[in-house]
Parts: sequence; C-alpha cells; structure tokens
Amino acid sequence: MKILYFSTSWCSPCKYVRRQCIPELLRKLPRAEIKEVDAAAEASFAREMNIQAVPTTIVMSRGKEIARRIGAFDAMALASEVRQRTRSRQSRKTDTES
Repeated sequence: MKILYFSTSWCSPCKYVRRQCIPELLRKLPRAEIKEVDAAAEASFAREMNIQAVPTTIVMSRGKEIARRIGAFDAMALASEVRQRTRSRQSRKTDTES
C-alpha cells in the first residue's frame, strides 16, 4: 500500500497534515509507505492524479486509488475505510478465483 501526499511549501494546512494527520495514519497503517509530492514542482504528475487542491492525500493499493482526502482528515476514519476497502477487494478477488 502506498500513500501519496500532495502538498506545497507555502501551504499552511499542508504543514498541519504533515505534522498531525500523516504520522497518525502511518501508525494506523504500519505497512504503508508514503511518498510526499510537491504539487508545484511536479505539476504534471499532480495533473495526472487530478489534484485540485492541496493538501491531498491518496491511498493506493495494487496500483489503484482506494481513498482520497483533501485537506486535514481523521486518520482513524481513513485507516478504517482503507482496511474495509482492501478487505472487500480481496474477497472479490477470492470469489472470482473460486
């Protein structure tokens, strides 16, 4: 699982998310790896990922987006949503393999 965190150096809410939300999310999802992306410096990638505002946090699993948050977020709620979606994806995959 990968967490893409889009921010800019001038964005005050980005600093809050970086200090408060991201560390808590990583505690809730210890196997996840994070990549912080400077949306201004990597503007073409930000456009490709349809970033409309910063901060934006995207959780990816197996190359697919499974959750997205714009602005500050509740790490516990996001981690719970991610776990639920990854479980449902795994059960669908198991159903189709049977």
